[in-house]
Order: sequence, then structure tokens, then C-alpha cells
Amino acid sequence: MKKLMFSVCLAVLTLFTFSTVRTSANIESDVNKLVELGIIKENEKKRMKNVNDPMKKIDAYILYIRLAGLENKAKSFRGKNTYKDINQVPKEYVSYVNYAKANPKLGWDKKSDSFEPRSTLTIKEFTKYMLDLLGYIPDRDYLAEEQMEFAQSIYLLSKKEAERANSKLTVKDAHAIILKAMKVFNKQGELFSAVLESKKIVNSDAVKKYNLHISSEETNAETKEIDMEVEEVK
Repeated sequence: MKKLMFSVCLAVLTLFTFSTVRTSANIESDVNKLVELGIIKENEKKRMKNVNDPMKKIDAYILYIRLAGLENKAKSFRGKNTYKDINQVPKEYVSYVNYAKANPKLGWDKKSDSFEPRSTLTIKEFTKYMLDLLGYIPDRDYLAEEQMEFAQSIYLLSKKEAERANSKLTVKDAHAIILKAMKVFNKQGELFSAVLESKKIVNSDAVKKYNLHISSEETNAETKEIDMEVEEVK
């Protein structure tokens, strides 16, 4: 009995360790996963190599546009209404930023003359954009003041991330949250990774390779079952 209990506890400890501890290797692999998935392009990888740096607004916006399935529209946008600091935006993304100004409902145009592409976001601000992508609307699907708690309840954020709501969003924070979002159900009850696959935004083989086709809800349910088995052994 003692041997059985030790084995089960060891299995749980191993599962916990590999699922929660984020080493530098884990963080580096997040970048590579997103490149393999097609969410980060190879030429963008260099800008995000320093994972502890704050995530720049322009880089967060590009990822948002891509995940929203709006990249082709933004890339081909020809509107001339622009920002006074547009010269700070990489040439290949000028049309993307002008698209934000023409579509304020996306939430990236702050009704200002400047886009401030080099500015930073907080974890809370980025989480709001991710919830938008998942179709959740503040004060309809969740209370705005309880945004972080709601995000944690649907497995979009870890407890530590939710507690750091007003901290600057780092590159590694953004990458980790995007990968978690892939395993979350949207408002329509569809797994976000499946939505992205159906729109050919992500590589299906990479989704399966990294188990992003399995929801965090399902993974956590399995972990709870193991916990219950441990209790029974006791």
C-alpha cells in the first residue's frame, strides 16, 4: 500500500512539475511553438528573442490581427488616414496600423493622433484583447471589474498572471497567454485552436504536436481525477 501511494504521489508530483514550472527552456520553446504554429513569422522572431523585455504595442497588435483572421484585410488596406508617429512603425506594418485607425471597434485606436507603437501594455490590457478574440464581452459575459478572475476561471490566465494584472506585459507573458488561449473554449463553445485551424491561421500538425487540441478544462479534470485517486489510497 505504501509503495502504491508513493508511486501515485510521485506521478502527481511529476505531472505538477512539468505542467507548472516554467524554465528558460520552456519559455524559449514558446517562441518556437508559435513560429511552428504560424502565429509568429520567422522574420518576426528576432524582434522577440529577448523574452523578458516588455512586449511592444506594435508586436502585440500584429499578433492580435493575425489571431483575429484579419491579416489579409490589414495587409491590403489602402486607407490614407494615419497617425503622426506612423514613421515609427516598420514599413511592412503601416497598412496594418492604418487599419486599426479605420476600425476603432477593434479597440487599438485610442482616438489619439498617435499610435505609440513602441509603448507597452499591461497584462490586464492584453488579457482584454484575448477575451475579445474569444468573443467574451465585458459587462455582458463577465463584470469588467472582475476581468482577471474571469480569465483565470476559463483557464486563460494562471493565478500568478491574474495577480500581476497591472504589471508590464513581457514577451514571454504574451506568448504564454496566447498558447493558453488555444486551449480555451470561446463564447460559442468552440476550442480556440479548432477555430484557428478551420480558418487556416495555424498549422494543424503543430496544434496536435503540442496537444493544443485538448482543452485546459479537460486537462484539469484529469488532474483532479488523479488527486481523487490519491485521496482514495490514503
